[in-house]
Amino acid sequence: RYRRLAIPPEGLILSPSQLYLGRTVEYTETHNLVPMIEGRSSLARLGLFVHVTSGFGDVGFKGFWTLEMFAVQ
Repeated sequence: RYRRLAIPPEGLILSPSQLYLGRTVEYTETHNLVPMIEGRSSLARLGLFVHVTSGFGDVGFKGFWTLEMFAVQ
């Protein structure tokens, strides 16, 4: 079960102990390299873990990244 949420200009409050899926705005493309994405420590200190599973993509990946975000508090 899912629903789409647009983040309003004033922001969005996330519920604790919930997993959220998001998508990047940026489109990326690699050819002979393994793409990698990293979360920001400033978000982790606020209790939001980004990309709960691996932060690596596949060689030749083209598209938008799906972000797995877990709100701790």
